Amino acid sequence: MATETEMVDLFKQELDLCQVERGQTVAVLSEGQIRADYAHAFLLAAQALGANCFQINLPERVRSGPLVQVGRTPLAGNTVAIEALKRADLVIDLVGLLFSAEQNEITAAGPRMLFVHEPFDVLRALFPNRDLRRRVEFGERLLREAKELRVTSPHGTDLVYRLGQYPVMTEYGFTDTPGRWDHFPSGFLLTQGNDGEVDGTLVLMPGDILNAEAGIELGRSTRVDTRVRPSDESLKAFAARILKAERPVIIVGDEVVKSDALEEAAEFAETLGCPAYQSSTPFGAHFLSESPCFMGALARIQKLARDALTPYDLIIAVGGDPLRMSVYSEVDPLPDGLSIVQVGLVDHDLAKNYGADIALKADVKETLRALIPALKAAGGSALETRAKQGLAALASKNWTAKRKMVVDHISKSATTTPIDPDWLALQVVESMPDNAILVDEGLTSSRQIIALRPHRDRYGYHALASGGIGWGLPASVGVSLANPDRPVVCYSGDGSSMYSIQSLWTAANQNLPLTFVIVNNGGYRIIKQRLLAFHGDDHYVGMDFKDPPVDFTALAKSLGLEATRVTDPGQLKSVLSSAFSRPGAKLIEVVVNDAVN
Repeated sequence: MATETEMVDLFKQELDLCQVERGQTVAVLSEGQIRADYAHAFLLAAQALGANCFQINLPERVRSGPLVQVGRTPLAGNTVAIEALKRADLVIDLVGLLFSAEQNEITAAGPRMLFVHEPFDVLRALFPNRDLRRRVEFGERLLREAKELRVTSPHGTDLVYRLGQYPVMTEYGFTDTPGRWDHFPSGFLLTQGNDGEVDGTLVLMPGDILNAEAGIELGRSTRVDTRVRPSDESLKAFAARILKAERPVIIVGDEVVKSDALEEAAEFAETLGCPAYQSSTPFGAHFLSESPCFMGALARIQKLARDALTPYDLIIAVGGDPLRMSVYSEVDPLPDGLSIVQVGLVDHDLAKNYGADIALKADVKETLRALIPALKAAGGSALETRAKQGLAALASKNWTAKRKMVVDHISKSATTTPIDPDWLALQVVESMPDNAILVDEGLTSSRQIIALRPHRDRYGYHALASGGIGWGLPASVGVSLANPDRPVVCYSGDGSSMYSIQSLWTAANQNLPLTFVIVNNGGYRIIKQRLLAFHGDDHYVGMDFKDPPVDFTALAKSLGLEATRVTDPGQLKSVLSSAFSRPGAKLIEVVVNDAVN
């Protein structure tokens, strides 16, 4: 919807084309509330040009249907209004006086008249100009001088119009000539053949083309190969910049998955002996978790990300925007003096928020295939020694080492009731078959999923790439349809699931090998956390659904799924393992504690 300012600006330009000047009188003719915004904007535009202006607003007609009879207007018989309009220099017609006696009477007295009816986006897109007038008037001269108009087509049309009896009418979207009517926007000319002097053959298509059938040549599909690698010179400079760094760190993104470069990314990190993080939006399996270099995902909180990156002197961003944060903070996640080099194919992500010393637009897999041997050749034994030392230093703090500590900590809540959501996450991970795919929209209840479940293939994990919720259930249906030979687990918060709960029916209808695990904490915990963290407010209005509570088990059964409810932490492993190992669509509702933090 256009703003008043946009309307006034456009209408000022239109009135300028109509040569409205200071001291002239502009009249706006309107009907009830129809296009009242246009009427107001035209008055403001005319005032801005120094014109005198007034509005005549006629009572709105009672219409018996959507059609309006051309030539019959609500101005008929209103002598006072007609006389007032005849004294104006320009009449803006928002009513539609076309082909009426009132239009002829007013324009015969000298005012120019401009009809405006179309939506604003059409007015803006088809805004006229003086060149349009030149072309229309050139066509007018040609048509006025012509004696005959002949129309032919390859399909047999051969039609002759004799001309001269009727005038040539023109429209070019504005009027600066006394007594002239025009229509904003428009651009055409027309006339009519002489009475009784139109002859020939006209071949038409079938009247109902919506139901017509015809063959169509779709052509041949083409796949564009984008697996490009950098030039030798660029690759050499990239390798030299990496080797110059004393403490590099790798941050990987989604293009590692898209280019199928998990193995290459891990080899790259191990060649350098440097740590590798997933970007701060780890929405896929972007790195092999059990690689000795993997450190997990960067936090989406600026201070935590900055603290994690402070020890390093170079970020190597591979296949994505490395620092995508959640909300604004005065703390910059990029430490002072920390340089960036980057490789990827997505223009939007290259040097998106921070400049890069070197940015290569290239395929990740192809680049790493060429870069790794280039690094080994240039780095020699010194690089090999440094890499061994780096890997040794990472052994006590990499993903594998941290996972053991996380598991030990979570296991202390194994018997806690209501169920601890971290304990549930651990049981889900440990119960899933090795070839299962996890679709994760647990949000606050899946905070430890990345730290617990290893990425082993590029399709094994899918999560949110942004802040919107409600994606998980329908996404898991799509993932299951795309991977019919692999079991799929959808791990979702109860609040998120309510956005698209009808996805359960599709899963049942298609008999998908898909298990939904709904984490029921009775509300929108993530919104509560944000309210408390940002505003210090623990008055949670409209964030609970406990009165009445949502019975996800009954809801799932009504949509055709096998469903069960778990409240005992000791039952989790057996219920989950059974569900994950059997075919068909199922739902497990797990009631967890409702603590905000």
